[in-house]
Amino acid sequence: MDHDRSCTAQSVRDYLVLPDRVDLNNCDREAIHIPGSIQPHGALVAVTREDGIVRMTSANAAEVLGVPAVMDRPLRELVVDVSPPGLASSVRTTGAVRQLQTVMTQDGRQLDAVLHRTQSMTVVEFEPAADELSLGRLLAQVSEAGAALDGRSLEDAWQIAATTVRRLTGFDRTMIYLFNEDGHGTVVAEDRRLDLDAFLGLQYPASDIPKQARVLYLRNWTRHIVDSAAEPSPVLPALIPGTDEPLNMALAQLRAVSPIHLEYLRNMGVVTSLSMSLVSDKQLVGLVACHHYTRRHVSFAVRSACELLARLLSEQLARATGLTREEEERERRAVQLGVLRHVAEAGSPERALEAIAAQTLDVFDASAFMGKLGDTVRTHGPVPVDASEIVRMLEDQPDEDLIEVQHLSGLADPESGGVLVVRVGHAPATSFLAWFRPPVTMTTTWGGDPTEGLEANGDRLTPRGSFSAWSETVRGRCEAWRERDRRMATTLQRALATGEAGLRGEDQDVSTVIDALTTYARDLERANAELRAAAADREEMISAVAHDLRGPLRTMSGFVGVLGERFADTDDPMATRLVERVTGGADHMAQLLNGLQRWGRLGSGISLVTVDLTDAVDTVLQSLGASLETSGATVRVGPMPVVNGDPALLRELIQNLVENAVKYRDPERPLEIGITSEASRGSTVLSVTDNGVGIDPADVEDIFRMFRQLRPGQSEGIGLGLALVSRIAERHQGHVWVDSTLGVGSTFSVKLPLPTKEY
Repeated sequence: MDHDRSCTAQSVRDYLVLPDRVDLNNCDREAIHIPGSIQPHGALVAVTREDGIVRMTSANAAEVLGVPAVMDRPLRELVVDVSPPGLASSVRTTGAVRQLQTVMTQDGRQLDAVLHRTQSMTVVEFEPAADELSLGRLLAQVSEAGAALDGRSLEDAWQIAATTVRRLTGFDRTMIYLFNEDGHGTVVAEDRRLDLDAFLGLQYPASDIPKQARVLYLRNWTRHIVDSAAEPSPVLPALIPGTDEPLNMALAQLRAVSPIHLEYLRNMGVVTSLSMSLVSDKQLVGLVACHHYTRRHVSFAVRSACELLARLLSEQLARATGLTREEEERERRAVQLGVLRHVAEAGSPERALEAIAAQTLDVFDASAFMGKLGDTVRTHGPVPVDASEIVRMLEDQPDEDLIEVQHLSGLADPESGGVLVVRVGHAPATSFLAWFRPPVTMTTTWGGDPTEGLEANGDRLTPRGSFSAWSETVRGRCEAWRERDRRMATTLQRALATGEAGLRGEDQDVSTVIDALTTYARDLERANAELRAAAADREEMISAVAHDLRGPLRTMSGFVGVLGERFADTDDPMATRLVERVTGGADHMAQLLNGLQRWGRLGSGISLVTVDLTDAVDTVLQSLGASLETSGATVRVGPMPVVNGDPALLRELIQNLVENAVKYRDPERPLEIGITSEASRGSTVLSVTDNGVGIDPADVEDIFRMFRQLRPGQSEGIGLGLALVSRIAERHQGHVWVDSTLGVGSTFSVKLPLPTKEY
């Protein structure tokens, strides 16, 4: 079927910033989610879900699939299914979450087919499949890296991730790149070829990654650019048949690349790149960025494995960020209560401001303080400006209750530093608190001069051409005010909103104070709800990636089975060992994926019903009968209560604890397991005791973390059992702990409160 390309280009002109017009002036407005073309190393078709007929296709699809024509043909006629459930079924059922199938072309080439739904179409992308025999090594490396990440400091985790991703992909350079609050980014970890210049510690301007690209990184966690010099293949027709809409390729793996970004890569000498998102609290906080200086295609399976690592890294970052925010929240509450107490005891604006200065200077890392309540002004330390200047700032910006300045240019000496001002009360009130920071000399080392890029003819801005380390020194500015400072200032503003009126002698009643406290409590609950939602999103994403990896795993297992049968009658011990190693890796990865999906499902709500723990324990012991008999275990069960909980999750909790006792039994003596319970202030404490090898006190803090095994390689499993026990206990508003003596045995106890509502 022929298409008039000139007409096609004209029909999408309203939707696209055309490549010959894209430069640094308009790249942040470029519609990169509807480029109208794909990278040519693969092919794309869009089919109607009802009948599986191809309605849109990349111009190179016939060549990639090895067929004479693609348009208006059923998908089943173009390729042969290799992995279940098959393309025809997947086209009808796939959703916005991508789905992977393995197919074979008519001439025997194996391809990955990645499906997702957009608008009224199901998009199927084809690209070369992974070498199946290499998947065993891939899966083993992912499992090892997941275990290595857990429990490490963020700095160590960054380096482990960079090294692992480079080993998985074979790229010349892998970097962990984190964004600052101003949007600029810093390379915090790197693994590279030794002959390459180091990028570690370099900063890159926010403009290197435009706003719309950051939005897409939140929707599509991986971005693979195979050849920065390749000509894209157009998708035809340009508009979805029967509509005036171009195909939205936000989730497409093969989506064509912005011309300005391709120019940026070529200026760096980069031919192939791969990026994975780092996300915390639904915000893009960084990237795992990989560069290769010759053409290199990374299969979907390898990209999925790298994405899983990025998600685990994001989870660790989110956990650390959550702990930091909890500490900040405790600090804010303590400062708020301290300020309110001192204001209440002060009796006068003068004494109140003196107390605030004493309590908050260190909190804001400030060198000076100025406060104004009504007509009373107090200062502490070397204040560089007069109170009237701060009042003028507030009057000039009546809509702002919080003003931050890094450089008091025009208000004071050029070397005077900066100020953070919070209005006390609402505009036009001019009462305020202000903290001053001294100037510092700041030197930033950029990856190239960020201002470079104006071509000689001056009519077009382009990406900079040099990326050598370029240092910039700034004087007279203070250290940047952070989000933590802004939140603390806002907290103090609320704390003083009612107290300030009382200090000036104005009337206020109890209802005013109650209203202020109610507002604060409502804001706190909203923040908690946002944190719960972010945790649920992370768990859902982990489950989705685990699902993605099942496709290549099933394919690999099938091929290894065929190889095993082929070598069964040969005398080649090396071939037999290789097949056994790959089979073992596949089995181990299957356990890992099952565990990850169970972990992900724990993020969803659980329904609490009455559960008889006697029945739950009996069911578990019956299912583990063969294992207990083989280990020679004697199990004693005490009286069990009736509790409220999720029956399946409580059975899994008990089973994991019993299996742990079997796994870490002492071979020098018969295994004895005791399962008991006792009441504790309206809660039930369920305990599983064994006489196994016990736990070294140094390891106690680690055993409930994901992928952590006390004896890696010496016992079966993947290190998720006790982590799941801890998570299940948390979902029941309880917790787990262990008392253990090395060489004597262990007692794992789970406190299960009796909740009265669903979570």
